Amino acid sequence: MKKNKITVLTIILILLISIPVYSQYNKKDQWTKQEWREANTARFHFYMSKRVRESIRFHNLARLYPDKFSEVYLDSLGKSKKVKVLRKALKRSSPMQKLKPSINLYLSSQIHTIYSGISGHTGHALFLPRIILVKPLSFRGTGENCAYGSYHPLDVSMGLLLSPGHRRNILSEDYYRVGGSRFLHWGYGTNTVFNYAPANWIDFSTRIKADKQDIGIILGTSNSFNKLMLDGGIAYHARHQKFKEYMLELKYHKGVVKHNTDGVSLTVAAGDFYGVGMMHSGVKTSVFNNDGSTSLYVTPEINLALNIKFFIKRGSYGYYSSEDIVSMYRLSYGYNIPVLGEENTNITKHNISLSRYINLGTRNN
Repeated sequence: MKKNKITVLTIILILLISIPVYSQYNKKDQWTKQEWREANTARFHFYMSKRVRESIRFHNLARLYPDKFSEVYLDSLGKSKKVKVLRKALKRSSPMQKLKPSINLYLSSQIHTIYSGISGHTGHALFLPRIILVKPLSFRGTGENCAYGSYHPLDVSMGLLLSPGHRRNILSEDYYRVGGSRFLHWGYGTNTVFNYAPANWIDFSTRIKADKQDIGIILGTSNSFNKLMLDGGIAYHARHQKFKEYMLELKYHKGVVKHNTDGVSLTVAAGDFYGVGMMHSGVKTSVFNNDGSTSLYVTPEINLALNIKFFIKRGSYGYYSSEDIVSMYRLSYGYNIPVLGEENTNITKHNISLSRYINLGTRNN
């Protein structure tokens, strides 16, 4: 019993001693409480390990306060060529948005840390398939950093910053999201992987400004062919970094074949813009009324679209496409899930819709 008490007291003493030592190592006292807390965007994302979350904090300190980061951490590293290059890079860097955690990116990095750790491999094996697996409709513009052998969160981030390619990912203004994982490694003892991605629809709606915005009308059909509905409404499209596409639609639906159900829907979706083609995934929320009975549906959707405009002019005809959304033809599939009210027998479970978006105006920011 006495031996157990001594063991417990020893562990507590070690923890109490290690806290100030850790604080001195990461130079927390050189930062204000607000700066230190603002950079800690992953503090409540417990699916990532503590060390990974702390590494993300140092990522953000370098992004938010590049000049101060250089003063706090580089002066003690000497004057090697790598340190000088990093100092210049931080001096050229302007304060930018902080990285926020993404569970999708965490899953991709977790797959890689486990595979690399058990196999002893290094590098970015199967990066594209991993990203497509977790972000099937928004995998473009993503990046990855891998660190080996570093144990302390500051060492992990600093080692990556001293490497040109890895530093480019950490200090890229294109990235808004990050996910990281840490695992044992057969050759290096430990490996840490970070995945980076551009803004998602939450970032777009809360903290960034679109590069281009379009507004127009949308006309089409939905439901099944034997219980067809006509659709009409307004749509808003916004793009960020030329290829990220965000969409908001408000539509009215009217049954025209074998029923007279009518309703309204709101769709929020995000995806990639390829100039001619687009891919979106999103959620549609609909309220339908049929003979006084009201029902609420939620519909996950996948959209495929072509951004083309057909023309007939002076005896010639054809089509064209541009970086602006001129006239979009879209095929959508969704699965209608009844949430509230009586299930409407006129609303099919599998919703297939065809629509055309006509642009009324474009604004460049």
